[in-house]
Amino acid sequence: MSDTEKEQVEPGVKLPPLRQLLNSLEGAPSPLQIDAWKQEYGEVFVSGFSEEELYIFRPLKRNEWKELRAAAANSEGMDELKFEEMVVSTCVLFPALAGASNLANKAGTVTTLNEQVMQHSNFIPPALALSLVQKL
Repeated sequence: MSDTEKEQVEPGVKLPPLRQLLNSLEGAPSPLQIDAWKQEYGEVFVSGFSEEELYIFRPLKRNEWKELRAAAANSEGMDELKFEEMVVSTCVLFPALAGASNLANKAGTVTTLNEQVMQHSNFIPPALALSLVQKL
């Protein structure tokens, strides 16, 4: 097992390779499916809260962001939590979600997935954005 296949949760605690963890989950996508998602979306990420709770997601595209913001603006009573659910429902590829609000998971799952999707969609804190700039 290579170092790139290992994930550290805590110092000294190592998880099996992500492929092995994914294969252990019911209905997990095949390598061919993951390659198809990469072809379609460009980048695909996996995030895990535990060995049994893994999510595969993709970044949000600019047009999708604009559509979600417009839907939120036109929806009376749309709060931030509902917006997070819309983002997560749009970008999570596995497991298939009927609706993020229907997740039978811990309270922070959707909010954390939303943060991960947003960061990988290049929504980053201003201080970090400034640190990425270099003078030529």
